[in-house]
Amino acid sequence: MPITRVEVFEAARRRQLPINVPLDPWRSALRRELGTQRFARWFTLAMFGVLPVVLSVGILVTTPSPSRALGDLVPLVLFWSIAAVVVRLTGRRRRGMRALLSVLDHPPVERPRDEGRLTDQERHLIRSLPEPIAAADFLFWFGARDGRDLGLELLHEVVLSRAEDDLWAALRVCVVFGLDGDHVPLLAELWDGDWHEEHLDVVAALGETGAASAVAVLLGVVDDVPRHLEGPDAWRVPVAVVDALGMLDVQGDGDLDGGADVGDARELALAELTGHVDRVVAGYAWVRLVDLHPDWWQQMVDEGSEADQATTS
Repeated sequence: MPITRVEVFEAARRRQLPINVPLDPWRSALRRELGTQRFARWFTLAMFGVLPVVLSVGILVTTPSPSRALGDLVPLVLFWSIAAVVVRLTGRRRRGMRALLSVLDHPPVERPRDEGRLTDQERHLIRSLPEPIAAADFLFWFGARDGRDLGLELLHEVVLSRAEDDLWAALRVCVVFGLDGDHVPLLAELWDGDWHEEHLDVVAALGETGAASAVAVLLGVVDDVPRHLEGPDAWRVPVAVVDALGMLDVQGDGDLDGGADVGDARELALAELTGHVDRVVAGYAWVRLVDLHPDWWQQMVDEGSEADQATTS
């Protein structure tokens, strides 16, 4: 379906493309409309700018009375007003279109990179993911075929380089393209790193993996508070662990003995945390555990009612 001029003008006004659209047609439409707007600007300047000047000279030369000449020149002011409005409008649209094209017109990134570090161009691409850059265009520009493998590669590079500026970018790519059990060892190693302050995001990423192997890692870090979170913010680590355990709701990767699924491992871990020494953490773990089984509330209510009836009788 062709892109209409109205859609192009609206995108230029907002300086943002619609969500989940192929970018090649939009690049072509923006460049085509930029040419049209450029022609409209010059045509307006010629017709409403230069032509009134020529007519004014003709009126002044051919009119014997200066007062009558001035009266004939008044309507020409309307031409200049129209020209100013059109030039201003086309200029605003062209600036918006150029801003969109500056985001979309990125050449593919040459890989492999030097020393395994992200370049400024790569960080800009990752920051624009998934909007306004779609996943397919991102992989093309990044020179990668699979987003999951790219996330694994970036995590491995960050573990080796210990570049704090690259960690957020690697985690963003992993979250957008998906995480699984293969990411768990790298995420566990990143948790132990004292060279960054993204530990809470690492915990959230462990929950996104949906892997059984992440349960043991999460239980192991619940009381391991990083230095930058010590003090009043220490509660954020166990709360993040409980939230991450609640996200593990898919079938496991076979890491647990007996082939238990993640659902069972997750509930066992939450049940273990209900006995945590910090009663706030224990209470939150209980709330998340009950959220997984809404029928428990009704069961407890029924049991309480039966107990009350037995006491009364």
